[in-house]
Amino acid sequence: MAVLPIFCLFMSVNILGLNTFALTPNGATHKEVDVEKPHLADFGELTGDFKQIKLLHDLDIEIKTEGNFKVIKANKTSKVFYWNIEKPQASHICIDKDGLMIENLSSKKKKYLKFSEVGRDVGDQITSLLKIIMMDQEDIEHEFDIKKQNDKLLLTPLKKENAFFASALLKINKLGLVESVAIKEKSQDEINIQFSKLVKKDFQILKDLQCAH
Repeated sequence: MAVLPIFCLFMSVNILGLNTFALTPNGATHKEVDVEKPHLADFGELTGDFKQIKLLHDLDIEIKTEGNFKVIKANKTSKVFYWNIEKPQASHICIDKDGLMIENLSSKKKKYLKFSEVGRDVGDQITSLLKIIMMDQEDIEHEFDIKKQNDKLLLTPLKKENAFFASALLKINKLGLVESVAIKEKSQDEINIQFSKLVKKDFQILKDLQCAH
């Protein structure tokens, strides 16, 4: 993703039995060098496919999901993120500035939760992760300590108490879009997301954006 994922993008939301995750790769032994800016691409809309692996260390279990996503930006505060899981069970997640919509396509159940309803800690965690997913360079520079690892960027949350993850490793392509996101959670569980078929559109949306509910 143009971060991310871009966060990346990617992300870990465990609500109503639906899961979306983000990731981290094996080993981080390369020499780290300070880098001033991530140089992310700007866009009005970004779409693409994702394949994601969540590794639960204590249980020695891998959870694999795949689907597509869309990020739409209207302005600094009005952004919407769509995360559509196709496999293994179809479900859609939409996140806007006020909360998130979760829809299970098998059961046809849909629920919108405001960040104020899920608790401040969960809201802060989602907000922190969204700053990667929405690929806003200014937000990322303000929220994370950024270091370079070869062709990747290592992001460490400045406010560690509000983040559910310890670090995020991003691989950014020549267009300034994130190709992969690796997140190591505080629990030492790992999430790995690979992005493909990325399409960036440059346009300006004047109206406020919200998830339909």
